[in-house]
Amino acid sequence: MSCKPRTVYDKILNLETVNMDFDVSDFYGDKVARTENTISKDPKDLGKEETLKLLDENFFGKDTLYNIYDDPDTVIGAKRYNEKRQVLSTFGYNYITVSWNKEDSLAVLNGIYFQKLDMMESKKGEFLAMQATNETTSENKNQINLTNYFNKKYGKAKHSFESNPEKEQILNWENAKELIILRIKVDTMQSVLSTSADGKQEIEKTPEYSIDYFKFNKTHLNSIRKIRDGDWSIAHKNEF
Repeated sequence: MSCKPRTVYDKILNLETVNMDFDVSDFYGDKVARTENTISKDPKDLGKEETLKLLDENFFGKDTLYNIYDDPDTVIGAKRYNEKRQVLSTFGYNYITVSWNKEDSLAVLNGIYFQKLDMMESKKGEFLAMQATNETTSENKNQINLTNYFNKKYGKAKHSFESNPEKEQILNWENAKELIILRIKVDTMQSVLSTSADGKQEIEKTPEYSIDYFKFNKTHLNSIRKIRDGDWSIAHKNEF
């Protein structure tokens, strides 16, 4: 189990409750509004303590996803949209955690806490996808915990894909309604501890572990695989 970090909001979302009927816009509505209110404030009108407090908050954003007329097999976000390209229709909306603190917690599943949480909905408000991210600099049992949890709930992982076994592993499970993808990554952070007179540096290398838990609505999976924005493309790259 991972240690319980501080709570960003009064209530941590239990990811067990995220199903195909989950109301994405309702969950993110106040979070996006709070972010917009925060960034609209003029730092000159705030005291140092209040400014530092605001900078420590989690920021959330909402992006519109479009079907493009000249490329109907691709969906892109408004931030990548070129006005010279003609929009065929609105595909849906992407809700993202823009900034977060590794000490924070937005969601929990089987005792594992997640600092970052993104979701996507269709233009009709249907749940399409979710990505929950857990980051830590200490090796723990989160990977084994979640793998065993999904094996118990969905059956043994049917497929696995390793682009680099030492740095990344991808597993997936599915049932009639959901596609679950678990991506485990290991990166190395380097910090300069000291620099000698002759320019030699003493460097400390620290492993950083991250787990991304994706849930996709299989009813809309063919449409979701058209998306090329961010990590959602994992559903396209890994058509198990």
